[in-house]
Amino acid sequence: MPVPEQDDKAYVLRILASFPTEFRMPLMAQYHAAPTKRDANIGIRATRDNVAKAIGAKPISLNLDLCEEDLRKKASEKADNCTRLTRLSDSPKSAYEDIAAYIRGKGIKPPIPRILLKGDVDTADTESDAYKGAINRTKNSAWWLRKLRQKLNQDIEATAQHIGLVNKRKQIYCSNITLNRRTAQLAYQDKLMSSSFVINDAGQRYSLKELSDLNVSNPEIRRQELMVRARGFQELAEEHKHIGLFLTLTCPSKYHSSYGTTGHRNPKWDGSLPKDGQQYLRDIYAKIRAQLDRDNIKPYGIRVAEPHHDGTPHWHLLVFIAPEQKQRMLDIYRHYAF
Repeated sequence: MPVPEQDDKAYVLRILASFPTEFRMPLMAQYHAAPTKRDANIGIRATRDNVAKAIGAKPISLNLDLCEEDLRKKASEKADNCTRLTRLSDSPKSAYEDIAAYIRGKGIKPPIPRILLKGDVDTADTESDAYKGAINRTKNSAWWLRKLRQKLNQDIEATAQHIGLVNKRKQIYCSNITLNRRTAQLAYQDKLMSSSFVINDAGQRYSLKELSDLNVSNPEIRRQELMVRARGFQELAEEHKHIGLFLTLTCPSKYHSSYGTTGHRNPKWDGSLPKDGQQYLRDIYAKIRAQLDRDNIKPYGIRVAEPHHDGTPHWHLLVFIAPEQKQRMLDIYRHYAF
């Protein structure tokens, strides 16, 4: 079992500092499992480099160990940078193009200018306003804070995938750190809404939490709404003598990072993340829907996405259709999904 010597410790600690505290013990376990010290040093560096490549960062500047204060500071800095870029440009359009390039360089999608409705008069003023609206969002530190939080959470989960933490044998469906961060976020939002109040014209006073619990933000109401919709589809199908089918769409092996039985790394995995798997399913489903439309087949029902043990998504579909169209629809699904 390789143990870092004095010269190696600084090197290893420098790499570990790039990762959240929760990931350092698993990384050191992989380090100690290497056959030689040389293999251990090369392995931990390769892990860092692979993670950096996966999330679009430079290995030497990789830093996922950020707290809320760090994110707020970065958000303020980046909003100020966008303000400076605006001053250096000679038009709203050129300012937006410069800012958009800057934002993409951070691995974030820039806001899209308001697109004029088809048939509207495209004057210089309306085009200018469209670009200014998008620019103003990028100059707002609150916009940056939301985007940086989202990017950090995605990068942390991608890292967990790459170091083999998310699978049936370790941390199922998602990493523990992602689960804990999400739980803390929901608790914070709940506390904030419980302490914020509104008063209507009749003088009635409610907390935002009370109002939120009355709509689909409440998981129980959301579940009930899903069941009501499913029952409605069933009654409609019975009325028209349609049949129901339960279908599942999954991703190929290259999207799965780990085996379900052992939790070992899948050698066919190409580094794809859950979001890549979701995009694959969306692309396949778009082709299926297009072919169904060409064949004048109009299924209806419910579609839900769920994770496999390693976080890779799969879709379940409950669809209703005329009996005489069943076989053709199944043929279309098989053609595009296999």
